[in-house]
Amino acid sequence: MKIGKFCIFLLLLIMPVFVLAAAPAIPSVLNIDEGKAIIAGVTPKETEVIIYVDDKFFGLAEVVASDTASDSFNFSLFGLLPKGEHEIKVASKDIETKSLSKFSQIETIQITEATRHKPKVSIEAETEEVVINNEAEQKDDTTEKKEEYLLDINDLPEAEGDKENEQKKILHWNLFVFILFLIAIISWILWVNNELKKEKEEEEEKKEE
Repeated sequence: MKIGKFCIFLLLLIMPVFVLAAAPAIPSVLNIDEGKAIIAGVTPKETEVIIYVDDKFFGLAEVVASDTASDSFNFSLFGLLPKGEHEIKVASKDIETKSLSKFSQIETIQITEATRHKPKVSIEAETEEVVINNEAEQKDDTTEKKEEYLLDINDLPEAEGDKENEQKKILHWNLFVFILFLIAIISWILWVNNELKKEKEEEEEKKEE
């Protein structure tokens, strides 16, 4: 009975460590079509892809499910950015656990005259008041989610741009988890041996009596 309780306690102790290690992988930006102002890539299954442009939350990419080990995503920036070069980074969010990946490496996109944001001027306005294209539509779709993802995304570390360092960090974390698990197993074995010795001694004492 005591051994069963200890095993349950041991599992509860180790389980959070594995949960913490289950953050989704970083999405990969595979293609940037500057002619159409579209970014595309792949992301782990069951994740959302968060788009950041020039260090500001910009929206959620469209994720398309596939039969492969990962899903594809795309996001159109056509008509949404001013002319010039802009920095893009993405992160994934697990739909079930809500855990976030790190940011991807920073990519750049060159917005041209053909793909830049062109404000629409209201004809009725006597002054030159600028009305942004699809502003109301964008607010309906993204305002609530923007607040949610702005809160979540603040916890994301910046991309380090060095895959070798990233791999070393993952290796160190896995090693730490393994050592912790090993220590727990050894402790459990020693505890079980100690309990068995006690039981054996008690049986011998009873026999002597």
